[in-house]
Amino acid sequence: MLTKGALLFRFALPPSQDLDIEDLRIALFDYLLSRQKKEKLTILIKNANENAEDKIQENLELLSLFGTRWDEIVYQSHNLKFYQQLASKLLIDKNAFCCFCTQEDKKSCQCEYLSDEEVLNREDSFCIKTKKPKFKINLHDEIKGNLEFDESEIENFMLLQQNKLASNNFATAVDDMLLDTSMVICEEKELLNSFIQKCIHKYLAYDKQIKYAHLASIANEQNKISIKSLLDDGYLPSAISNYLILLGNKTPKEIFGLDEAVEWFDIKDISKTAPKFDLKKLNQINKEHIKMLDSLKLSSLIGYSSSDIGELAKIYLKEADTINQIKTKIDTIFSKKDSDEFGRLKELAKSAPYFEEFDDFKRYLIQKSGLEEKRVLKELGFLITGSTKTQNLNEIYPHIKNYLGEILK
Repeated sequence: MLTKGALLFRFALPPSQDLDIEDLRIALFDYLLSRQKKEKLTILIKNANENAEDKIQENLELLSLFGTRWDEIVYQSHNLKFYQQLASKLLIDKNAFCCFCTQEDKKSCQCEYLSDEEVLNREDSFCIKTKKPKFKINLHDEIKGNLEFDESEIENFMLLQQNKLASNNFATAVDDMLLDTSMVICEEKELLNSFIQKCIHKYLAYDKQIKYAHLASIANEQNKISIKSLLDDGYLPSAISNYLILLGNKTPKEIFGLDEAVEWFDIKDISKTAPKFDLKKLNQINKEHIKMLDSLKLSSLIGYSSSDIGELAKIYLKEADTINQIKTKIDTIFSKKDSDEFGRLKELAKSAPYFEEFDDFKRYLIQKSGLEEKRVLKELGFLITGSTKTQNLNEIYPHIKNYLGEILK
C-alpha cells in the first residue's frame, strides 16, 4: 500500500553491506523531520535488482534499536509493472529509445536514431534509455539552496535493463511519484542521481517540487563504519544517535535523547562541509549515556542482574568508555584469580563476618593478619579486582560486599 504525502527514507543496501553510519544518520534525520511535521515515514527498500531479504531484515532490526519508527515499508520489487508501464510511455512520447548495443558498442551508440520500422525488425534484446534532455534541471536543497544542473552534463541514461528490471534512478524517480514524496535526504554523492531523477520527472510531466537535503559525507580515516561494529564494540544506540545528530550540526545541548531532538532539530543547521568522525567524542558521549542508564539496566547489559553491579559498573567509567570495557572490569572481579601469594589474607577475608562498612572490614583484616594497612589494601585490591595497582576499595566495597564469597572463591 503506497501512502500519499510520505516523507521518504531511501533504504538501499545490497546483500553484502551492513547498515553504516551514513545510512543511520539519514534515517535519524528522516525520523526527526517526519515526527516534527507529523507526516508518515516510509522506508523504501531498493531491492528490485537484488534478492537481499536476510540483510534487509537484519538492517531493519538494527534501525529499530535506535528508536526510529516508521509507518510503512515499500519494496521496489512490488512496483515492477509501474516501471515497465512508464518506460513504455517514455518510448511512445519519444523521450526514450531502445538500445541494442553490446558493452563494446556503447561508446558509438546510434540506436537513438533508428526508425520505428528498424526497431520493430530487430530481434536481439535491448534496454531502454532516455534521450539527452534539452532543458535545464533545478532542485531546491535545504542545505545548499537552489541548485541548477546543465543539461549538457547528463548523458543518455538507463531506464530498463535488458532483463526488463528498472535502473536504480528510474525506479527511485517512479517511486517518488507513486509515494508523492515530499522530501528526500541523501548523501552529497547522490546529487547527480537526484538531478537525473528530476529529469525523469520532467519527461513524465510530474511537476511536484520535492525538497532535497544532500548531506556532506562523514570524513573518517577508516572505510565505512558499520553500525553493527559500533554496537559490538559496546556503544549504546542512544549514544550513537546523539553523536550522529550532533555531528556537523548546531544543537542547543551536547547530550540529548531522540525525543528531545524532535523538538529543535533543523535540517538547515547541518554544515555544508564534511564533518569528521571523532572517536574520542563518541567515547565521551557514550560515557554520559551510560551514566544515565538505570543501574539494573546497565547490569543486564554486562550480563548481570543486580542494581549493585550496575552501580559498581558506573565507578569504572573513570577509566572505561564502552559497555565492553566495563564488562571486562566487572568480569575480572568475579573471575578466579591466581592468589596463592595472598592465600592467608584470602582465607581471612572469606571467613570474616559481614561488615556493612569497608573501614570496619579493613580494620578486621589488619588486626587478624598482623599486616600493615598498605599491604592489606594491596593484597585485598588484587583479590577483589585482579590488580595490585591502587584501588578505591572504599568506593567499590558497598557494591560487592554481598558477593565477597563469590569473588574470593
